[in-house]
Parts: sequence; structure tokens; C-alpha cells
Amino acid sequence: MDEQQISALADQLESSLDRIRRARFGMAEKSGLRGPERFVLLLVASLRDGEPVMPSELARHMGITSAAITHHLNSLDEKGMLLRVSSEDDRRVSLVTLSDEGRSMVEQFRQAMRTRTKELVSYLGESDASALASLLTKIATYMSIPREERP
Repeated sequence: MDEQQISALADQLESSLDRIRRARFGMAEKSGLRGPERFVLLLVASLRDGEPVMPSELARHMGITSAAITHHLNSLDEKGMLLRVSSEDDRRVSLVTLSDEGRSMVEQFRQAMRTRTKELVSYLGESDASALASLLTKIATYMSIPREERP
């Protein structure tokens, strides 16, 4: 492929990914939570298998500042989705975990995502869905390679 073809395909891919991102799986309307809040809840649930997590770890995974994660955590706390707990090792360290309501919301998100994914597989058909799964696996593998080691 020449540089012009690579650029054209990159533009098409970026445009398609942006359209997918904006579609948001249709969860915003039902949950009353903003996108970053949904992401924080899912991250709290998945990091450390749902055990309490440090806000700084959440910020690092999201690539945002401590101030930004504090804003999201405060909002989720006010909505009853999170609990703040002290570390057993160091009482000065504050951790966050999901409340019962937060766990319920995460389960709803996961079910909604699973439903939408199954709908997508049905829409694409076996051949295209299989090709998409293969390509996404390949992309995930590529993205896990440190940038300086990528081909």
C-alpha cells in the first residue's frame, strides 16, 4: 500500500470509530449517568475483581488527572453508586468500591452491552462477525505491544 492508500483507509477507520463511539450502546438514556461515569463504574468493577481500588489507579487507567477522577467519583458517590472505604493497611488511604446500587448498575450495563453485541453479531452474520472478532483480536494484540516495539 502506498502512503495515499494508507491515509485514505486511516481516515475511513477514524470516521467509523468516531460514529461507533458516539452511538454509546444506548445506555445513557436509561442510567442517567454520563459516559465517563459509566466507564468509572465499569473500571471499579473490573479492576482487582471488584475489590476496593485507589482513585489514583483509576485515574492512571483512564489517562486523566487526579482532580478529574475526584470529580467523577464525587458525582457517583452523590448518586449512591460508590462507597469510600479506608485501606486496611493504611487508614490514611481512601479506596472506592461499588455500592449495591453501583453493582446493580454495572450488571445492567453488562447485560445491555451483551445484548447489543449479540444484535451486532446477528446483523453482521457469521462470516463478517467472525472476521470482525479476528481483526479486533489482532488489534488488541498490536495495542498491547509497547509503542517503541511496534512494527
